[in-house]
Amino acid sequence: MYTRKQNIMFNFWTVAVALFLLVSASTSGAQTDLLSTHSENDETASSSLLLDVVNTGQRLVSVGERGYIIYSDDNGNHWNQAQVPTSVTLTSVYFPTFERGWAVGHDGIVLHTEDAGKTWKKQLDGYTGHKLSLRHAEKLLSEKMTHRAASHPEPDENMDEMIEELQLRINDIKQIIENDMWGDPLMDVWFKDELKGFVLGSYGLVYHTSDGGLSWEPWWDKIENPYGLHYYSITEANGVLLIAGESGSLYRSTDGGQYWQQLVAPTSGSYFGAVSCDNVFFVFGLGGTIAYSNDSGNHWNLIETEAAGTISCAAFKDPHTLVVASYSGEITVISLVNFVSQTSRVGLAWSGVAVTSDGNIILAGLYGVKLVRFNEIK
Repeated sequence: MYTRKQNIMFNFWTVAVALFLLVSASTSGAQTDLLSTHSENDETASSSLLLDVVNTGQRLVSVGERGYIIYSDDNGNHWNQAQVPTSVTLTSVYFPTFERGWAVGHDGIVLHTEDAGKTWKKQLDGYTGHKLSLRHAEKLLSEKMTHRAASHPEPDENMDEMIEELQLRINDIKQIIENDMWGDPLMDVWFKDELKGFVLGSYGLVYHTSDGGLSWEPWWDKIENPYGLHYYSITEANGVLLIAGESGSLYRSTDGGQYWQQLVAPTSGSYFGAVSCDNVFFVFGLGGTIAYSNDSGNHWNLIETEAAGTISCAAFKDPHTLVVASYSGEITVISLVNFVSQTSRVGLAWSGVAVTSDGNIILAGLYGVKLVRFNEIK
């Protein structure tokens, strides 16, 4: 049954960022102003709260609070600040090519760059997203009602339930629009190429584009998620898409996202990330959990490490070495040949990790970006 907003399960990341936003709102004005206000040029951006970092192949790009996007062309030694048209918190960034990338964040914001991260433009926000979702839900309801009328007087309890759920969703969205409420946070973004991609996040929020973000289509009806669980991460391996989310939720699509199947997860805890390499999926999350599947998610194997904190991010140093970091400040290097691992503590509260072009580690977290020499943690 449709139960949007009734799920009250929160994780450390959500609570921490929510508390931060309360402080930000008191000093930065209304949230609507943040959504439409350009991110300020700030010398402290690289030492502020940053939630993700990626290596585009030629440049490092990191995103975080107050709409900060910073980039480095010297493997993380020095950082420049990008021009960004919003001041809301950004949570994730992805580049399918060196020049073209996307970033997502709070209030349903989607940003796009065509110059390798120097300047960004808004493609979508929560206000527009609500209107798209309303039109989408009304279209689905019309189709279901037509189908129901055609089958009358034969009873169809399943169809009646779907119609009721759509009516509830439509009423919910209308109330949100009437009250001028903010959009829900987007948590991750993934693009197959310069045209086709997904953004996803809280309460089962999903949008798809096939034209590089010029237009977006709500995709929530294609994934069975009656309790509105959060989606935290999306990745791809060998043409198979994988979504990882709250309360052990894992979903797989083998047809580009048209149909999604819920998988049996190795644990019931939330998965805050998913990555892939050489057709192998890795998921990670609560309590130091790391698991992998080499058969597209049919079966999962747990990886034992000394990491005790909730794992928030991961990156491959090479096809045989996985680096993961946690909210408690741990960094774990895992050999994918024999699954031997080494865990070290480097700072606090990491939420993003990437490998630099010269083989070192760049971390993003509560106090900004930190460059760590690989031989210091191995």
